[in-house]
Amino acid sequence: MRDKSLDDYKPDVTLDSHSEAGSAPTSGSCGKKCSSRPWCNSFVYSFQSSVCELHSLVFHSQVSKNASDGMATFTTHIDWCRREEGFTYDRVTGLCWKLMEERRKWLEANASCTAQGSSLITLDTTAKKDIVIRSMAVNPDSANTIYIGASRPVDMWDTAWPDGQHDFHWVTGQRLDTIVDREFWAEWEPNNHQLIQNVIGLRNNQDGGYLLDDMPGGYLRQYICEKRLP
Repeated sequence: MRDKSLDDYKPDVTLDSHSEAGSAPTSGSCGKKCSSRPWCNSFVYSFQSSVCELHSLVFHSQVSKNASDGMATFTTHIDWCRREEGFTYDRVTGLCWKLMEERRKWLEANASCTAQGSSLITLDTTAKKDIVIRSMAVNPDSANTIYIGASRPVDMWDTAWPDGQHDFHWVTGQRLDTIVDREFWAEWEPNNHQLIQNVIGLRNNQDGGYLLDDMPGGYLRQYICEKRLP
């Protein structure tokens, strides 16, 4: 069913007309559908009916209706992942991210990302790890160590792991699985060396590649912010 609000909205730019309609459980999954189709530039999502519409039209702004009308939202990655703000967008994974060249402690870095409407990046899929790690390896501005969005609970910093097991979590709340995608981890990591390695970051090895490593969160390092669909 087509939302009547579409008839009232005029995009600023029109490309070759093409559209596709279906359903999606969330606006984020609708956006990922758009990202996976080379022709898709915008999508429309109804929070009331879960209808997901993909469009070749380019919508340069968001339009929202009242909750009683289903909160049909028009958006595009042009709106929420802006290159002019330094973010990079990957259409396949829907990943929107930015390397912050300034150096901060982990907690300060996390707060800095939040202030920009983002969060420290979560490399919770193989595709995201592969994209970011390869990009850092060829980025001349990348430092040797870079914070990402995983840490131990703050009230457990600088302590031994309970029962000898790590307790790292992504900033999204999901527990970090160090068994999956083992090839992305540095050898023997994570190890909580000296009981002060409270966060996860990327470390540049001597061969020029970046691998995941646990490290202290109190040092000034570069960090990566990730912006998610609103």
